[in-house]
Formats: sequence, C-alpha cells, structure tokens
Amino acid sequence: MSSHSFVKAKSNWSESVKYKPAVVDKRGGKSVKIVHNGQWLTLQIPLMFSWGVNEYVDENSGVAKYTLSLQFNPEKSDSEHKFLEQVKALQEKILDDAVKNSKEWFGKTKMARQVLEALFNPLLKYPKKKDGSGEPDTDRNPTLTVKLPYWNEKFNCELFDMKGNCTFGPNRDDNNGQTPMTLVPKSSSVKGLIQCGGLWFVGGKFGVTWRLQQACVRPPRQLVGQGKCMLMDDSDDEAAEEQLREAEAEEEQEDDADVSPSFDVTSNSSAEEDGQDDDEVEEDDDDDEDAVVVAAPPKKAKKRVVRRKKATE
Repeated sequence: MSSHSFVKAKSNWSESVKYKPAVVDKRGGKSVKIVHNGQWLTLQIPLMFSWGVNEYVDENSGVAKYTLSLQFNPEKSDSEHKFLEQVKALQEKILDDAVKNSKEWFGKTKMARQVLEALFNPLLKYPKKKDGSGEPDTDRNPTLTVKLPYWNEKFNCELFDMKGNCTFGPNRDDNNGQTPMTLVPKSSSVKGLIQCGGLWFVGGKFGVTWRLQQACVRPPRQLVGQGKCMLMDDSDDEAAEEQLREAEAEEEQEDDADVSPSFDVTSNSSAEEDGQDDDEVEEDDDDDEDAVVVAAPPKKAKKRVVRRKKATE
C-alpha cells in the first residue's frame, strides 16, 4: 500500500485530482483511474456512523458482493462537514470534466452536462422525499457507499479495534470465525482508509467506486443484554429519591399511630367483676328493677290481595 497517496478527507483534495487514460477490459468495460499526486487516491475518513456491512448475492451468477454505507452527519463534527463538501466538489468536477472528455469517455464528440447528469450515478445517496415523487431529499443527510474487496470467497481488507489491535485480516489464521459482516454490525462507527477505484462505464451509465482498505471499528453500545447498568447518577434524581424515602417514612409513622392497642377481654372482664363492691352491684340491681321495659311494636300484617278472574261471556 506504499504506492497510495494518503489524504485526509477533510483537506482540499478534490481540486487536485487527475485522470489516467481510459482503459477497456476484456469484457468491454471501460474505466478511468483517478489519481492524486500521481498515485491512487486514498482518503483517511473521520469517525462516522455506519449502517453495517450489507451482503448482495447475484441471482444469476451467485457471486456475493459486500458494501458499507457511511452516514454523513455534518452537524456532529467539522471533519465530517469538510469531507462532505469535498465529495460534493468531486462530483461537480467529474461532471465538468465529463463534458470536456466526452469523446474519450463516451465516444461522442459533444455531450450536454444535463445529459451527463442523468447518466451519472451520484456519489452521495439521499433519502427520498415523503411526497411520493421519488425525488431525493437533499435537505437530509446523505450516505456514501463503500465496497469491501471480496474475491474467491475471501475479503481483502483489514479491520482493527479503536486501540489499533487487528481483529480481521485476509492473511490471518486467527480470525476466530469473525468476518466484516460480524465485526461491523449496524450502528457501529468506523474510521479508516478508503481507496477511489476510479470511474466505471457500464451500459451508458458511469460513476465512481470506493473500496475499503482499513478500518477501525467502534461497535454499537448495547443497552440491553450486557447485565450492566448504564445509567449515570443525577443530582435531581437523588433529590427525588430522598423525597420518596421521607414520604414513605411518614406513611409508616401514620400507620403505626392508627393501630389500636389489643386487650384481653376475658381478663379485663374478670378484673372488673372482682373489683366491684357490693354497693355497686346493688346499684346495678336497683337500676335493673327501675328500668322500664318497652315492648317492640307489633309488625303490621300485610294485606292479602285477591284477584278475581273476569267471567268470560
């Protein structure tokens, strides 16, 4: 990889890229190499959110292809913002140069830029508008698609953790069954080196290919399943918890105050009977003699209603 020109993606590299002469392969496909300072253009991209490695298998040939979608978030960092602006500038430069090189690239003496824009596969992919028109919504953040080199059922890229320890390599025997599919899941963040594969021309269309060379991967943080509390202490939460404890303590005190003392009815009655003197007993007897017994009023008898049937004529 010593022949590659490593350029920080946030620098002004788009203005100085150049093109090698068009090359036609055995199958008739045409390609144009994009270089920087005479060497393959390789960008060092900043840490970016990714949608993970995706697999695509051709139904006819059965050949598998793998891509990685990088999500731009220019509001998050200045590096991402500058990188995005450089990719936009590269796209504009390619379209301008396509007009100038229409004879070599397309075999036509003159082509309008508007026509070339329709034939060009954009570098940046924008979400579609929600109005059903199918048009890209350029007000939202785009993604950049990067291919993972894969030949003869073997990946040709290297992966590392954020400390620089190699976790996957094409020539390693201790990958432990791990692949870029498992090491770069959805919502992981990556930074690394991507190489521009140049311009491709197929079926009248043309575009740019990016290939992943190396990447440091920061796996997504899983909140569930680790068995570890990820919550941080907060002074407001502590104050609220203290108020709850005080309220619970007050409720317990109120519950204790509402409970009546229990007495042994048998022992108390015996004590009262034993403690009574004769005078009190006599007074009780007198009260019983003087008491007037009032008979309960008799229940009113319900009237019985007899219904007679009317005589039939």
